[in-house]
Amino acid sequence: MKFFKSLKNAVLALGIVIFAVLSLIYIDNVKAAILSSLKSCVYTIMPSLFVMCVLSGWIIMSGVFDRIFIRLGLNSAALTAFFLGNIGGYPIGAKTVSGLISSGRLTQSEAENVICFSFASGPAFCLGIVSAAVFNSKTLGFISFLSVFLSNLTLYLIYSVGHRHKSKEIYIQENSFSYIMTQSVQSATSAMITICSSILFFSAVIAILCSAFPILLKLSWLPSILEISNIVNNKCSGALSFAASSALLSFGGICVHFQVSSLTGDSFSLKKFYLTRPLQIGLTALYSFIIYKLFLTYLPASILPKHIIVTQSDSLIPFICITAMLIISMTYRNKNKKSTRQKLDGFNRVN
Repeated sequence: MKFFKSLKNAVLALGIVIFAVLSLIYIDNVKAAILSSLKSCVYTIMPSLFVMCVLSGWIIMSGVFDRIFIRLGLNSAALTAFFLGNIGGYPIGAKTVSGLISSGRLTQSEAENVICFSFASGPAFCLGIVSAAVFNSKTLGFISFLSVFLSNLTLYLIYSVGHRHKSKEIYIQENSFSYIMTQSVQSATSAMITICSSILFFSAVIAILCSAFPILLKLSWLPSILEISNIVNNKCSGALSFAASSALLSFGGICVHFQVSSLTGDSFSLKKFYLTRPLQIGLTALYSFIIYKLFLTYLPASILPKHIIVTQSDSLIPFICITAMLIISMTYRNKNKKSTRQKLDGFNRVN
């Protein structure tokens, strides 16, 4: 056992050294990739996700939807995560589930099930980016979103059948509107830093791999598998290609999976989440293929002109935004650490 552990550490250390050396050898390509991804984060990712990230925190802290769902005899926590995850986009579901655990509205066991159907590309990404860059059609962009949504809905219905929910009152701490919004904005800012940092790192990894192994450039889907925003460089033609693109949107990319792991931390296990990925991806491909075949001839495609998704402006505004978000994120984390330390000191004094 010790031998394998030592071997694992040695391989990991060697990999880090090789990666560091390659990053220096191909430094120009790495800088270009990171700068391009930074612009993508500021002009595309943040505008698509930040508002939903703030709203997810506000909905959890205020409990406004919980009271409605409970009156209807529904599982309020699972439905909140389902809708926010599918409407907000990939990391929003993970952030929502993690927040529901922190507030005591989900147990670890329940969270392991709920995250399985709260992971989706979201309409902003499918309709605002993928529809123009990949499909050249808003209709196909909507169908891709709908396919992912239907696959998650199928998993949710399966979960609902196996987990009958008894309506019960829950305690939601009353806070002022200003306090809830401030906390939600600070939490969302911290989440945005995590998400964009992951995207920047994976852009560097892709640049190094493609520079060291040019043959990988022929694998057009590889960058998208690593980081999903690279799907804008792919093109779609035909039902099978469309189903493959939708399945890739359902998968989300390895970078997004790292974001999910980072946002959830150790609050619950992701084992069941990964076990259900093949089923969810398969359902998405199936739904997208069927809808494409059945309805494409009846729905007029809105063909869009080609345009650049990410601006090439060299304005300092994006970097000012990033700096401001870093300051807010650091303030939020320091405040949380201070609050946690005060609670522990108070607990120790009591004991």
